[in-house]
Amino acid sequence: MTPSHAPNLAAQDGLSPLTRATQQPLMLGLFLPLQSGAWTPTTAPRGTDWTFDYNAKLMVRADELGFDLAFGLAQWRGVDGYGGKTQYRKYALDPLLSTCAAATLTQNLILISTVHVLYGWHPLHLAKFGATADHISRGRWGLNLVTGYQPQERAMFGLGRIEHDQRYDMAAEFTDMMDTLWREEANVDWEGAYWSMQQAYVSPKPMYGRPILVNAASSDAGLRYAAKYSAGIRSARSSRLLPRSTPVRMPRRSTPFSGRGRREIRRLGRDTSAMNGCSAAISTSWVRQNKWSSNSSS
Repeated sequence: MTPSHAPNLAAQDGLSPLTRATQQPLMLGLFLPLQSGAWTPTTAPRGTDWTFDYNAKLMVRADELGFDLAFGLAQWRGVDGYGGKTQYRKYALDPLLSTCAAATLTQNLILISTVHVLYGWHPLHLAKFGATADHISRGRWGLNLVTGYQPQERAMFGLGRIEHDQRYDMAAEFTDMMDTLWREEANVDWEGAYWSMQQAYVSPKPMYGRPILVNAASSDAGLRYAAKYSAGIRSARSSRLLPRSTPVRMPRRSTPFSGRGRREIRRLGRDTSAMNGCSAAISTSWVRQNKWSSNSSS
């Protein structure tokens, strides 16, 4: 497969991928069709494909067109997917492995992987995998950390139901442990409410402090978690990349993010009035049909 012909922007400007992305007035993101049926359960004719070769070509083309990020969804379904005539999402690639593989074919594209961290993961596992993915991608790999909410998914792993807000308490401890492992230059002992570790260590450290963490949040507990830990939040109709040390301007639309989300970020001491930025999800057909020239800016 032919790698991207895009220039290596980090070699030119010396910026981290996240810093460069947040400087864009409009950030363009590609939702990858890693599942059969992609993002629309329909019997209408489609030109998308769930295979890695197809998705890799999309990411290479998006990189050449100047897109900022590509996003991979993760789901766990049974033999018939969502059932019905289409068996929607019966086939699905893992986004963590897919984006890591695509990192060697692209130059600048931020590559976001969804991981259900409460489905048997230990923070040490994901901290190590994340640091490795960070180096493979030269700081472009990102984690969409989710807790999972569908009972049949948890049943696949032999797990029982966990209350909604408790899931975010667990996600907070999980993230704190990963952050510590990414930061500390000594072995780490940790006795938490949900996980523990002794003499744990992760190397190499992520290139820019930690991988890029993002979330889609709408509940109060989800927004509290995302506002504290995430570099990017997608909620309802609005999306923002929110560097932890950077002030943010929020859209003043009537959405959960612009109300509760803004209040939560302010509660954490972050200025919501100074930074401009927004993102747009783009269908795969725009990339496939080459609607933009490769020198267009995003």
